[in-house]
Amino acid sequence: MRPCTRVLTGVVVTAVLAGCGVPSAGDVHRVDRQDVPYGLLSGATGSATPSTSPREQELPGVPTVYFVRDDQLVGVPVQQGGTTTARNLGAVVGALSSGPTGQQRAQGLDTALPPALHLAVAEVAGRTATVDLQGQDVAAVGDQGPLAVGQVVLTAASVPGVDRVLLTRQGRPVQAQLADGTLTDRPLAPGDYASLVARHAR
Repeated sequence: MRPCTRVLTGVVVTAVLAGCGVPSAGDVHRVDRQDVPYGLLSGATGSATPSTSPREQELPGVPTVYFVRDDQLVGVPVQQGGTTTARNLGAVVGALSSGPTGQQRAQGLDTALPPALHLAVAEVAGRTATVDLQGQDVAAVGDQGPLAVGQVVLTAASVPGVDRVLLTRQGRPVQAQLADGTLTDRPLAPGDYASLVARHAR
């Protein structure tokens, strides 16, 4: 005889099912939550919490600024500017634009970014952050090679909610060097510069 059951949230209902051997009438019995098999109540609450965008969602993780030491990229965790993607992204990009502190320079950290270059977060769409390159030294970013680009990409992508980084100037994508020297204007991912990260920092 085939068993026929219906499971509702927190309530087991004995229904009238012809041919299933179930009694033609019965009472409704309330079952304690601890007696319901594991997993049956998952996601079955009466009022679901609305999903939120990356800008609004509280996110875990430690944003990191990447500087240069011995021709390798070294990550330095920074204090979070907030609990959202946009705020944390602004905090790390601002710290990267400012360059290493005096204490960090004393530890051998430097930057491959030109001093007159300014980084501005243009937008976060989906999981791609657009960082606009501003200032007189924009053209010099390419001359600095993959280390400079890697600093920007790895720093921005360290923020939870960001997987890729698009570099622009005045809203237009710019070509940037990958770790192997290849030029591209597509959104960049941390994996494009993983080979440049100091081994102890991976």
